[in-house]
Amino acid sequence: MVSPARSNWIFAVNRIVSRTIESGEKGDLNMGREDVAAGKVKQIKGKANDVVGAVRGDTAQQIKGKVQKAVGKLQEKLGKTDRSDRSRR
Repeated sequence: MVSPARSNWIFAVNRIVSRTIESGEKGDLNMGREDVAAGKVKQIKGKANDVVGAVRGDTAQQIKGKVQKAVGKLQEKLGKTDRSDRSRR
């Protein structure tokens, strides 16, 4: 059975990848900026969850925070890559 944290991670990655693929050639130029901003917000929320989990001694919340932060980093990088790819066209 897949753990809830891993399940959330898989769902988030699939959602980001599918949004990137669906945008294709006709996608909005702002989509990359939105992904970068959303990625940064997720990283901040993840860091907060990680710290709160550490203070409370809640390992599950710490893991959730670390996963959320990693998803945010991935989304931010995809947004930056998406923007640079479109600027080359």
